[in-house]
Amino acid sequence: MDKRTVLNNFNDGMKITSYDEKKVWIKDDGQNHLFCKYTTSTEVETNSMLSQSVLGQTISVSGVEHKIYLPRIYDWDDEKRILTMEYCKGKNLEFILRNKDTYNYGVTVLNKLLTLFIELGIYWIDFAPRNVLIEENKVCIVDFEKGIGYYNGIKQYLRNHVYEEYGSFSFIEDRMFTPDEVFELGQDEENKDVYIPSIGPKRIKAMAKLLGYDKHLSQREFLQIIKTFIIAEQPTINNGIFIFPRVYLEQILKDKNTNPSAFDNYALEVLKINIEKGNQFVKEYKR
Repeated sequence: MDKRTVLNNFNDGMKITSYDEKKVWIKDDGQNHLFCKYTTSTEVETNSMLSQSVLGQTISVSGVEHKIYLPRIYDWDDEKRILTMEYCKGKNLEFILRNKDTYNYGVTVLNKLLTLFIELGIYWIDFAPRNVLIEENKVCIVDFEKGIGYYNGIKQYLRNHVYEEYGSFSFIEDRMFTPDEVFELGQDEENKDVYIPSIGPKRIKAMAKLLGYDKHLSQREFLQIIKTFIIAEQPTINNGIFIFPRVYLEQILKDKNTNPSAFDNYALEVLKINIEKGNQFVKEYKR
């Protein structure tokens, strides 16, 4: 199978975070570029559902209306699990945020999109800058493999990795929600317990074990562990240069499929950054 790189996922040789070029590619049908992806039927179903509720919606950025767009699906091969859809051109929102000259525009788009989804009551699990492409005044959203989630309120939705994606390329003063707001413990959570083997994300499980937890931890401790990743990935500015630790940290996970130590190494590096930043939760950690 002849696969071509999805060009809008690159910028001056830099790859967007979490991008797997073995999973997505483009091909020509003689007239158009088509986007192909190994995925699940959930993506097809979610795309269809969102097309009914989100397609054609608009967000206003600096007084200019931007229309929300979803790629058109051309084919779904259920046996091979290959989805063929329209190739969306445009600049990736992650790169717009990573450029100091376009950052303000990018963070406005990001916040307007999040506001729209919240208002519509749609919990898009893969809400992330890397899954948004902008061409002129058209905002194309992609990647619905994980589908739409059902959460008990906006805070629970944001905690489920969405806030981390949202905050990795936006400065804290520009966010709609602060980490303290999102991870504040509710009264009904005070006595909750988390069983470590049941934790899905491997990086969170690796951090829990690194901090000395065995089988259980409290909900408060669990949320604090998630916050350690938020703190480590917090963007900074040094001599006018934007620094995004998420880009560096993602490199550690580059070979996660073949390197069993990748998540442990990732957790260790995140812990080091938290110690440097004086995070009270981990400051007593001793290697």
